[in-house]
Amino acid sequence: MHRDQAGLTLGVPTDGSASEVRALLDAADPARVLIASFAVRGASLDDVFLTLTRHDDAKETAGVLTH
Repeated sequence: MHRDQAGLTLGVPTDGSASEVRALLDAADPARVLIASFAVRGASLDDVFLTLTRHDDAKETAGVLTH
């Protein structure tokens, strides 16, 4: 998980499926009033490299939630 409080951004790894994204949104904001927007992104080549070389920064996320 990646958190940027200044930017009000939370990154969470996900498989990108609609059901998992919906479950993450429901868990983060059950009343559906706090999250103004969200984005889903795939892994970049940097993400893949860092994961394969086991750097801690490889835990960068595939899904990003913002308030």
